[in-house]
Amino acid sequence: MAERVPHSSLTESGDWAVRLAVPPSADYYIDPDLDHGLRWWDPDMTITDVPFAHKRVGDVGISLSDAWTLAFWSDYFAQAGYVPPRITVLHLDDHDDLMTPRLVMSASGSFADLVTGREFTLTEPAGVRSAVASGAIGMGSFLTPLLHTAEHTQILHLCDTRYAAQRRGEFSIEASSEADTLIRPGSRRPAARLVPGSRNGAGNRGTYQVSPDLSALLTHLTDRPVFLHIDLDYFNNRFDGDSDWQAAATRHDPPRDSVLGRVETVLAELRSIRSRIVDVTIGISPGFFPAELWQPVCETLIGDLSRS
Repeated sequence: MAERVPHSSLTESGDWAVRLAVPPSADYYIDPDLDHGLRWWDPDMTITDVPFAHKRVGDVGISLSDAWTLAFWSDYFAQAGYVPPRITVLHLDDHDDLMTPRLVMSASGSFADLVTGREFTLTEPAGVRSAVASGAIGMGSFLTPLLHTAEHTQILHLCDTRYAAQRRGEFSIEASSEADTLIRPGSRRPAARLVPGSRNGAGNRGTYQVSPDLSALLTHLTDRPVFLHIDLDYFNNRFDGDSDWQAAATRHDPPRDSVLGRVETVLAELRSIRSRIVDVTIGISPGFFPAELWQPVCETLIGDLSRS
C-alpha cells in the first residue's frame, strides 16, 4: 500500500496479524539531505512523524505529505457548510494526483475508510484527517474524492514535464470506480478517468487541462472559487520517489537559482487572480522535492500568499 508498510506478528492463537505502519527509516524517502529539511520543519521530528506533519502558517496550509491537502480543503468546506458545486483547482504539480484512494463506496454514494471503516465526508474534517492518517487517502489520490463530491470541478494543471507533453487540449473528468483487490476484495473504490474532449452526461464531473504556461491556464478561469494547490515537486522533482534517481535518463532537477526564480515568476503571475483564491495549500513531498530547498521555497511562497 503506497506510503504505508506492512508489519506482521504472530498472535497467541498462532495466527498472523498484519498491521499497516509508516516507513520506519529515512531510506524510504531517498533524499540524502532529508535531515536538513526535517530540522527546519521541527527540531524534534522523527522519521515516523513525517506522514502526519501538517500545519497552517497564517492562512496557508502546509504539509510534508501532500495527502493533507484534502484535509485543509475539508476545513474550508466545513466552515462553509457545504462543498461548492462548481470549483476550480489550480494544481501546480509534477503529477496529476488522480489515483484511486482506499475508500469504499456504498450504493448511496457515501464513502468509508477501507483501513479503519470510519465514515468519510468532505464536510467533516475529523473523518478526512483520520483517512489521511490511516493511509486511505494518499499523496497521489487526494483529488479523487473531491471529483466524486463536487458537481463540477475544473482542474488547471501547471506542469513542465510529461503530462504537459502528452496531454493536449481539454479533457472531461468522468467519475468511475475500481474493485479493491487488497483489503476488501470486490468492493468498489472511487476513481477518476480523463476522456479527451468536452462531454456532458451524468458521469461527467469536470474538466482537466494541463500546460507549462501559467498565463495560458489562467485565461480559462471563470467566476468559480479557486483552490490553489502547490506541490513543490512542480519546481523540482529530483528524486520522484525512486531510489535509482541518479540513473534516470531524464529528471526534473533544475538548479537552486532556477527554482527560486521560477517561484518568483509564478507568484508574480498569480497576483492578477489573488482576490479569486479562497484557499492555498503547499505540499513539500519528501523523496520528490529536495530537502535543501524546503526552507527558501516555503518561506518565499508563504510570505507572498498568506493573507494573515
